[in-house]
Amino acid sequence: MPPAREGRHQLITAKASVLSDGGLVIGLDFAHGVLDGEAAFTFVKVWARRYRRLTGTPPNELGDPIKLNHDRRLLSGTVAEKA
Repeated sequence: MPPAREGRHQLITAKASVLSDGGLVIGLDFAHGVLDGEAAFTFVKVWARRYRRLTGTPPNELGDPIKLNHDRRLLSGTVAEKA
């Protein structure tokens, strides 16, 4: 791993634009050290789900709940998967 650089560094950039029809466009840029691909997609899915709730979308139309897994042991690759 390269040594840490001193100073201030931008880790996340987000831009949200509201469209004329009420839709929302989100542009995101993440430093990989902050979020990997899976975490970035989860972030976007959670954000979208919360936005849809704000627009009055009924809960039964939001789809399945998003499942998060915070088991850090999975990162080592030594935890056996359940069959």
